[in-house]
Amino acid sequence: MDDYDYLKRILNNFNKLSEFIIRSAHSQPSKLENKSQNKNVEHLKKYTLDKELVEGLKHFFDTFYAGRCMVSVCPNVSIPTIYFTGHIIKTFIRDGLESVIFRYGTSPQIIWNVFAQVAYIPSGVEIEKDNELPLSGNPIDKALQITFNATRELEKIATGVSYPAISIIPIAIYR
Repeated sequence: MDDYDYLKRILNNFNKLSEFIIRSAHSQPSKLENKSQNKNVEHLKKYTLDKELVEGLKHFFDTFYAGRCMVSVCPNVSIPTIYFTGHIIKTFIRDGLESVIFRYGTSPQIIWNVFAQVAYIPSGVEIEKDNELPLSGNPIDKALQITFNATRELEKIATGVSYPAISIIPIAIYR
């Protein structure tokens, strides 16, 4: 599950949290219960996020993914490049998204069943379509039309599902 609001909250404090965890772990090395925990702490040292990157990502999420939570399902682990992806409406989650993330994490390793409607299957071949209308009208209309055309190109990059992903409308997700 990719909850972009959750990710944004983590991004806001990522560097401070990782520094705190590393400092705490090294101040009390006996508290690390096993090698796995120690390995996780050492792995965390590799990551420090650039402030400009964090701000850019947060702005990107606010613009294109505000309030959005996506679920991605790989039906065949031997072909991980083909997967289904769809938007989950948070208010329909019975126990709330925070509870689900707390229990199972954002990438559960248990089997879930998804009942969904296929919304869009992109072609593996790039089709060039010219959906732009010819520029006409007064200068303000032309400027607006140019702006909308540019926005549509940005939308394709930011929000569109592309091959080999398949867009779905989740109806039910259950264990």
